[in-house]
Amino acid sequence: MRRKNTPLDLLLAQPISRSRLYVQKWISVVIGIAILSIAVAIPVILIGDWAGLDVPQANLWAATAQLFVFTVFFSALALATSAGTGRRSVGVAIAAGVAFGSYLIDGFGKSIDWLEPWRVITPWYWYDVSAALTDRMPWGSFAVLAIASLVVAVGGLVFFGRRNLRA
Repeated sequence: MRRKNTPLDLLLAQPISRSRLYVQKWISVVIGIAILSIAVAIPVILIGDWAGLDVPQANLWAATAQLFVFTVFFSALALATSAGTGRRSVGVAIAAGVAFGSYLIDGFGKSIDWLEPWRVITPWYWYDVSAALTDRMPWGSFAVLAIASLVVAVGGLVFFGRRNLRA
């Protein structure tokens, strides 16, 4: 029985390297998230004074930056998993599962003693939007999420380069 070609099969039949394809996809995802982050932040900042939001603009931009890097992490996880398995649905499911599971670990870890040490491995622990809104930009947590995103993205690049397409 003959298998129907997938869009990825057709794309990889073109003269473009896998690494270039993956990096371009990753850059487009990051740019898309940046555009959406800015599109959400601008109305909040413009309407903030009128609505009685008593948060300085610098803090709103810091919170937007935290949300950006947090979202980029889960996007990197979805892209890396999808690239490694060849199935978008698996990538989305894994990223959503990690988001939900790590949210539970972080949330319950605040009140359950044996779970508290595990909070540090969750992205939710490093998503420090409250510090961004009240104090200053939490550069340490921003850097941890950015580096974790980069590590996951590079891992996806390695898996994508090694994955065999179905014949």
